[in-house]
This record gives sequence, C-alpha cells and structure tokens, in this order.
Amino acid sequence: MLLAGTNAWLRTELRATLPPRTVLAEASNVAEVLEHARSSRMVILAGNLDDADAASLVHLLGQRHPQLPVVCIDEPMPAVAAGHA
Repeated sequence: MLLAGTNAWLRTELRATLPPRTVLAEASNVAEVLEHARSSRMVILAGNLDDADAASLVHLLGQRHPQLPVVCIDEPMPAVAAGHA
C-alpha cells in the first residue's frame, strides 16, 4: 500500500488505522508516487503533495494505472479534529 501526501499528521492518523503487518510505502511528491504506484495494491492520498494537488494526482494515476484503487482522504474540519463534533 502507498500512503502519499504532505500532511504528516494525517498520514500518521491513517497509518495508525492499518493492521500492524501492512506493508506500507510513503511518498510526498509525484515522482515518488509514480515510482511506488506500479508495485502497490492501493494508493491512499492524504491531501496534496509537494508538487501537485490530490485531484490532479488521482487523474494521473487513473490514466497510468486504471486498475489501481486510489482513495483520496481530505483533512477533517478543525472542530472535528479537535474533538468538538
């Protein structure tokens, strides 16, 4: 599984929800995502990357790897993140 995005807090939160034995690669820019995507079973985008927005990357991955599941997780609202839901 590939976890990508520049938001370290969100990546840490997502990583904590995965089973402990999950093989996980991380990326923060498009080149790293493209390098790891071909050998990944799934890509989780935790927001934007250093050099591209998440929506553009979803489109690019869909063109290059049409069978690869790609999930884009947006950051939660600040009030929700702080436990004020």
